Amino acid sequence: MADVRIKRGSTLSLTFAFGNADGTAYSLTGVTTQLNVADPRGNPLASVTPVNSATPGVQTVTILSTATWPEGLMQADVAADFVAVPSTVSPEQGWLYDGSVFAAPPAPPEPTLAEQAAAALRAGIAIVSTGTPALSGTYACDGQHQGRLDRISTYIVRNGKFPAGLAEMPWPDVAGEVHSFPTIAAFEAFASAVADYVTELDAVIMGVSNTLPPAAADIP
Repeated sequence: MADVRIKRGSTLSLTFAFGNADGTAYSLTGVTTQLNVADPRGNPLASVTPVNSATPGVQTVTILSTATWPEGLMQADVAADFVAVPSTVSPEQGWLYDGSVFAAPPAPPEPTLAEQAAAALRAGIAIVSTGTPALSGTYACDGQHQGRLDRISTYIVRNGKFPAGLAEMPWPDVAGEVHSFPTIAAFEAFASAVADYVTELDAVIMGVSNTLPPAAADIP
């Protein structure tokens, strides 16, 4: 093991990489490791089990405080227990092992309707303009964009025109492309389509409805 220099009392964090002879990462499925630290006389100071990282073949370990350790050169070793894997099994990192049998982790549960509705809300709505194709695109409908739509729609209702003297209302889609709504009617049709979609999704999220709305809407 390489020399590691730290100040007494500091946190000790180590990363271990296990590799095959050909340089590829070694699968740590079924492998149990233990980091043991002792003082210069061999008296044990810490024994910690490293954890697998998201990177195949890599483990990390952290000892939060070394305040009680003496000054000097500590001794450390990593002990590993390996499990023989049958040739008929090809476990991967993340598989389960009960002491005798390897098993792939269970599939994640299917998202609930409410979770699907929330994901749809984050994804946005595809707007197709039959009269002005340049307005077609996928638009965000999260809380921030809903609030902005509400403010502009309220202004239009009160004043009969776009705010700030604009002749057209620019609005970006989720990809960042800006579309210019040429008329109040076109913009209000867009705002209404977004509001209808969000309301239907909210009903699913609240458990009032069991039907997900189509993620697209036509406007003139």
